[in-house]
Amino acid sequence: MKSEQTGQIYIVKRIRLTMNKLILALLTVGAIATAAVPANAQDIGNVQTSDQNSVITGSGNYTNQNVRQTGNIRRESQGRNQVPGDSANIQDARQNADVLGDSNVTEQKSNQQYRENRTEGRRRRERY
Repeated sequence: MKSEQTGQIYIVKRIRLTMNKLILALLTVGAIATAAVPANAQDIGNVQTSDQNSVITGSGNYTNQNVRQTGNIRRESQGRNQVPGDSANIQDARQNADVLGDSNVTEQKSNQQYRENRTEGRRRRERY
């Protein structure tokens, strides 16, 4: 009976060892598969957000909300190297005014601009 229990314990230990090896192998494959892949350095993203709220209660009040968002991207290639890559631009401006009363004034202005310039630079060759 004791040898039967010893055999069962041995089998359980072998199964646990095999399971641990399997788990380690799966984690290793998962880590390699999800390793960070460097992004293309030429891809550019620009995100600008603004959220303005004002609450006016009473008479003869004034509120001014002004948003100006500007995004500029300048890319310059060198020689025969082109300027590859994608650009993404997101500009979001939210302006809210809750006004209660008489003779109140609310001004809201929003200005959004985005420019992207791709130019080809020239390589200068030096001769010795």
